[in-house]
Amino acid sequence: MRYTTQKPAPLLTQLEAMSPDSSKSTLRSWLKSGRIEVNGIQAKAPHQVVEKDSSICLTPKKPQPLADGVQVLYLDQEIVVIDKPEGLLSVETPRIRDRCVHAILKRAYYPSRVFPVHRLDRDTSGAMVFALTESAAHSLKEQFSSHDIVREYLALIQGQIEPETGTIDTLLYEDTNYNVHVHKTQGKRAITHYKTLAKRKKTTLLELALETGKKNQIRVHLAHLGHPVIGDKKYGSDSDPFGRLALHAKTLSFVHPTTLKPMHFISTPPSLFGENL
Repeated sequence: MRYTTQKPAPLLTQLEAMSPDSSKSTLRSWLKSGRIEVNGIQAKAPHQVVEKDSSICLTPKKPQPLADGVQVLYLDQEIVVIDKPEGLLSVETPRIRDRCVHAILKRAYYPSRVFPVHRLDRDTSGAMVFALTESAAHSLKEQFSSHDIVREYLALIQGQIEPETGTIDTLLYEDTNYNVHVHKTQGKRAITHYKTLAKRKKTTLLELALETGKKNQIRVHLAHLGHPVIGDKKYGSDSDPFGRLALHAKTLSFVHPTTLKPMHFISTPPSLFGENL
C-alpha cells in the first residue's frame, strides 16, 4: 500500500488518512514492526512530522507459513509467490468463499489488495503468483496472455506414453456441465509440450511445459492420448494410490512487473514424484 501525503502532519495522522478503516492500535503495530517507510526510509516514530507530497509505504509482512498449508516462496510490495498444497482452491467460488488461496492471502496482507492473475486446479499443487497492486496485476496478465511466463509441471500418468517426447496441439471445448474436451472444430487452441523423465511398468513420469494455459489443459490432453494423470477420476484415471491428483506445478518464471528482472521459482515436488524419478 502506498500513499502520497496531502499536507504536513504527524506520521500517525498520515497513516489514519492512508488507511481510514484501520484502528490506531493497528497503525501503531505497523510502526512498531518496521513496516512503514517514508520516502523509502523506515519510520517508527508516530509523532514524526511528515511533509506534504511525501511517499508513505506499508511494506508486506515478512514471509511466513499461512493458513491451510500455504507457503510463501517470495514476497515484496508488488507480488507474492506461494506454494499451493493440493486440495485447496486458487480463488473463491459462489459456494466456497473462505478456504482458498486468494482469501487466505487477503486476510494475511490486509489492507493491501490481492489480485489473482492465474489459477491452479484444486487438486494440483505447486507454484503460483498473485499481484499486490493493480499495475503488477496488469503486467502479469499481459505476460500470461502473450505466453511469456514459463510454467513447468510434473505429472505421473498411467501407462507408457509414445513417443517419449512430443507436443499436444488441439482445440479444447468446455461443455455446459463445465467439463473440458478435445474437439475437432470448437473451442480454443491449447498446446502442451512433454518429455519422459522416468518409466515404470505401469506408470510414466513426465515433465510438461504449457505454451497456453486453458482450464484442465494438461489433464485433458493426457487423457486424450489415453494416459490420464494418476488420481484424475474426472478424466478417466482408474488408479488413485496416492489419494490425490499426481500433478504438480514445479517451476514458474516471469519478469518482475516493476524491476523488470527475471524471476524464477521452484516448488519442491511432493514425495510421490521423487519416488518415481
